[in-house]
Amino acid sequence: MAKEMYLAGVSLSEIARYFGSDHSQTVGNAVRRMGLPKRERGPSGKHNGGWKPTMPIRQFIEERMGQKMAELAIRERSK
Repeated sequence: MAKEMYLAGVSLSEIARYFGSDHSQTVGNAVRRMGLPKRERGPSGKHNGGWKPTMPIRQFIEERMGQKMAELAIRERSK
């Protein structure tokens, strides 16, 4: 699930907290080992240090739950 969170744009610090760690660098190291792409940077000055804004973990979980519920509804209707 960490891979999905990262690719969706959840911040490294929120991913770390979700898995019970205080160290976002641990997640950063895992991201590199998995070969995931680096985060994109926005134009300097517009965003925090040039980084594009991240997705709050709450939004990620809500969207994922919505997708799972939609998949379940489709399966239930097809029975």
